[in-house]
Amino acid sequence: MGGGKTHWIVGAGLAAKHTALRHKYCTDVTHIDVLSDARVVAFNGRNSARHYLWGEIAHKLGRGEAF
Repeated sequence: MGGGKTHWIVGAGLAAKHTALRHKYCTDVTHIDVLSDARVVAFNGRNSARHYLWGEIAHKLGRGEAF
């Protein structure tokens, strides 16, 4: 349990959020230009979510009312 999973998840989130990082570090990924910058949120499972898991994610994305 050396933190590799967490580091990979953080890196994937940053790559999803920033197109320039994908082009710099993920050059071998097929169809990399299909995606635009994504909105990324994080959820800490150790804390109690007011809106449960998916509701909390929707709330952080500014779409809580849709959920």
